[in-house]
Amino acid sequence: MGVTTTTRPARRRNVRPTVVRLPAPERVRSCALAPEERTLDFSERPVQLTRRGRLVLALGVAVVAAVLIALAGLAALKIAPAADASVPERTATVMVEPGQTLWQIAKRAAPSEDVRATVDQIMRLNGIKDAGAVEAGTELRVPLSR
Repeated sequence: MGVTTTTRPARRRNVRPTVVRLPAPERVRSCALAPEERTLDFSERPVQLTRRGRLVLALGVAVVAAVLIALAGLAALKIAPAADASVPERTATVMVEPGQTLWQIAKRAAPSEDVRATVDQIMRLNGIKDAGAVEAGTELRVPLSR
């Protein structure tokens, strides 16, 4: 049998680290401005926008213009009354006789039209809430058939 030996890693000697000395920083000067230098004068150089700044400004103006145009359009729609398709072009005035109903009046005024639609038109034209509340002697605006 042979003799085996193990080797240990070499021990480090006590080595002192090298100290590097940097030169002392220079003394910082004061950033304060003299009183005559404190005023800002922009008259020498005009403001210059970058390409991105001009783009943002143009988009902002476009958005404001679009909003103003939309608001003007909405205001115009509210001012101008819309043509109501349910209001007939031709109407006649009819006096309600005793015992007569809106159904009978509608059937006589527009025999070729749907009677229910004609009754609705008569009620809207005259501001009637209840069809049974119509009394004899009342004058009603009635749509005429086409």
